[in-house]
Amino acid sequence: MALSICSIASGSRGNCVLVKGGNTTLLIDLGIPSEYLVQKLESLNISPAALDGVLITHEHGDHTNGLPAFCRRFPVPVYMREDAAAGIKKRWKKDARNHACVLFGGEDFFIKGLGVSPIELPHDVPCTGFSIWDREEKLSVITDLGVLTPRVLQSVGDSGILMIESNHDPDLLRASAKYPAVLKRRILSARGHLSNADCAEAVVRLYAAGRLKRVILAHLSLENNYPDLALSTLRAAFARAGLSADGLAVSVAEQYKVSGFITAGAEGLGIDNEEARSVAN
Repeated sequence: MALSICSIASGSRGNCVLVKGGNTTLLIDLGIPSEYLVQKLESLNISPAALDGVLITHEHGDHTNGLPAFCRRFPVPVYMREDAAAGIKKRWKKDARNHACVLFGGEDFFIKGLGVSPIELPHDVPCTGFSIWDREEKLSVITDLGVLTPRVLQSVGDSGILMIESNHDPDLLRASAKYPAVLKRRILSARGHLSNADCAEAVVRLYAAGRLKRVILAHLSLENNYPDLALSTLRAAFARAGLSADGLAVSVAEQYKVSGFITAGAEGLGIDNEEARSVAN
């Protein structure tokens, strides 16, 4: 069965990712308004009540704000890391007591026909990335991390599709008049967010070493980044490494546009390909 991924929203104003494989449909994060999500799911011919689970990466509002209202309407189980559950449930208030929650640790688990591998990420609160897999394919989603540790790289190394944070350009961030110094330090820290350059270096390494065919650059800052800059940084990293990216399809997940479905195993299109410049339809 083919694994596919669709970005509903990606960025500091709300995140939500849809993953499908066989008879299993999952969300990763629900940081957008519940009504907006329902509209977008229905436009994709997916019933919200038919979802098999919502995986939550961490407690921050841009990943959880839509969760309480959604859970009041739909009996979809919510999966959250044990050491993140308290922070997430604070946002639910009384709703948390009445909804089906599944706590997980560091071990793999299954949701119907799909395997789920949690990946611990270095962030300023307990945070988890996810690899989703079946017998043939694997895709991974890693956003909200300050550095790419060897363990994280190893965890996603055999993925056919990788959604990876390319949050900011450090020079733009440092020059920003809108961001206070304390926020800049947080973002630039090892427990903050991944820069374009760090993302690009990781993609080059993974592409050279493994099965990687499709990359989605995600969680771009609306203030300190833009798609062409993230793409040009990646392009330059491939050039420095002396590698061709002809076998790799690269796209950018956007804050306010829903992507089409991206399927594991699809042929690569290259960084410069018109279709690969954005996942938005």
